Amino acid sequence: MSWRLLQDVPADYIRLLLSVARRRRFDRREVVYHFGDPADSLHLVSSGRFLVRVATQLGETVTLALLGPGEIFGEMALAGVEPRRSATVEALEPSETFAVYETDFERLRQQHPSIDRVLVALLVGEVRSLNERLLEAFLANSPRTHTPRWAGSGRP
Repeated sequence: MSWRLLQDVPADYIRLLLSVARRRRFDRREVVYHFGDPADSLHLVSSGRFLVRVATQLGETVTLALLGPGEIFGEMALAGVEPRRSATVEALEPSETFAVYETDFERLRQQHPSIDRVLVALLVGEVRSLNERLLEAFLANSPRTHTPRWAGSGRP
């Protein structure tokens, strides 16, 4: 199995990461974690599909992503930046991940400091993905052609 965000990471580092991963299976509609839960693990999706969602201040539920095999979620847990989950993740069908827990990853970092390359690749990949989604959202909400308000008024 390969993961999109890890495509530029050397195979040796991926093997190290998988050596500390734990296989997790989820039933249909099972919640992996809720918004606000402790952020303690990264999940590498090996099968099935997962829905990532948040609740707005108005109480509406917004879907942020639909993830399948080869995708990753929960990467911020390994960075140790945010101690709480920023979204709820739920399995849409019977699914499986390889979960890398923060404590296991930290032990791996102590033994192999260069494993940080995996974390950097994950975070850079996620930033790129978010930029793409932001651009898509912007383009979806903007008119195809833009006529300046001053057009036809004789003003430059």
